[in-house]
Amino acid sequence: MVRRLGVCALLALPALLCVSTEGMAIQCGPATTCELAGTVNNSPFSVGSFGDFATSVDAVNDASVGRPPENAGDSYSHAWQFSLAERAHIAGTLTKNNTLANFQQDPVFLELFSLADLENNIGETFAVPLDGQSNPFVAFRYANLATGDYFFKVAGTLIGNDGQYAGQLGVSEVPLPPAVWLFVTAVLGLATVARKKNAAASA
Repeated sequence: MVRRLGVCALLALPALLCVSTEGMAIQCGPATTCELAGTVNNSPFSVGSFGDFATSVDAVNDASVGRPPENAGDSYSHAWQFSLAERAHIAGTLTKNNTLANFQQDPVFLELFSLADLENNIGETFAVPLDGQSNPFVAFRYANLATGDYFFKVAGTLIGNDGQYAGQLGVSEVPLPPAVWLFVTAVLGLATVARKKNAAASA
């Protein structure tokens, strides 16, 4: 299901991003400047939210926004911003379009950063495999994220002259840890015992 959504998003790429990003850049790691590609759709997120982001690489880096087009062998780095309105887990997929020779790129990877700490990425780096499929993808998951502002860094190197990628994410709740449930159970048990003792004493 998620993979089919990724393919659909790739097919709709040319119409998805129509905002100028001229002069907009943010620092997202040591000695790495990321171009601000946009905001993940539907942000800010709460539990149960779903968002997506997608672009053609040269649609963000072209002469119409004051930059030269990308060429074979060039690398790029994009920042997609989003906000969490509550503590949550996020999980999703990043898919690249390999259907045409000039769209092929490798590597393509995703990292997560907090705007509160632009030097250190959060958790694992997820790379899309180069496996010969038309739309290879990688599943990612980041657990127990606090309320706040974040961005995905999507970076890659072109094999052809262009590139396309699409990402999706879903937001799920952070369950109470087992220790909390044990504590709550113990408190309820003690309250039950105390109530029975009081009832017996007053009888």
